[in-house]
Amino acid sequence: MLFRSPCQTSGNLKFQTGVGNGGNVSLKGTLYVAGDFTMGKKLNLYLNGNTIYAEGFIKFEAVPGQPGDAVNIYGPGCIIAEGDVDFNPKPGTDESFIFVMSVGGEINAKPMGDFYGAFAGNTEVDLLPNVSLTWIEYPWMRTMTSTSTSPMVDS
Repeated sequence: MLFRSPCQTSGNLKFQTGVGNGGNVSLKGTLYVAGDFTMGKKLNLYLNGNTIYAEGFIKFEAVPGQPGDAVNIYGPGCIIAEGDVDFNPKPGTDESFIFVMSVGGEINAKPMGDFYGAFAGNTEVDLLPNVSLTWIEYPWMRTMTSTSTSPMVDS
């Protein structure tokens, strides 16, 4: 399914597979959901540099630790919800940056593979067996000047 956008719903939106496996959702502009947004199991989501914004929650259906049931997600792009974000997709192989944000809720992150991107908001990351979290410091971060006492910012 290809969405030419901007596209707006007047309520909840859920993509799910029919009989068999798979299906593709490819964005060609912003997708605005005036409700909750759910991606069903075994789908491919191509953000193509676009944004999904939901007034409610955003959920990626999958059983953590079972990548065969996961939503495969390909960036770059943004995923923003006013409510909670249940983010447990299998990131694609293209290493494109994906920004995930919860405006007023929480992010429960359980990516099933190497995730390249950022989380903004109240975030909890569950590391599954054989999964690690790596902080990558970029050169521009070392040149920042700040009065912050944060250990992640040099002053």
